[in-house]
Amino acid sequence: MTLFIGDENFPEPLVRMLDVFDHTNDVRHLTDYFDRGTDDVDWLKDLGQKDISPVIVSGDGKILRNAVETAQLRDANILFVMLASGWTNTPWDLYAWKMIRAWPIIVETVSDVRRPSLFELPMSGNKLKIRGPISQL
Repeated sequence: MTLFIGDENFPEPLVRMLDVFDHTNDVRHLTDYFDRGTDDVDWLKDLGQKDISPVIVSGDGKILRNAVETAQLRDANILFVMLASGWTNTPWDLYAWKMIRAWPIIVETVSDVRRPSLFELPMSGNKLKIRGPISQL
């Protein structure tokens, strides 16, 4: 079993749907563990100190452009799946359909990968692209 956590930029209703859909893994929302608005550095640091080693699914590509957050992401020893541009402006029904369709691919791809690593899920297609070890960011 793997713990997947959708961050605040990943729709909470979709997290709940995926948790029902996925009978093997736990799918939770960041707000199940932290207050809304918790700084990315704080929750990344906290998750990095726990034994759970989650896979983060994020709609927030800004984490990768902020040196402090990127450093914390490296230290957290997690897998990070970033949604490529285009996801956030997608109508809900298409967003949900595409994510449910891509979910088994996400689960399979991250199941046997060295941590910490970064993946990107493009809006078109259904292959998860590895962007490499987070240590190289």
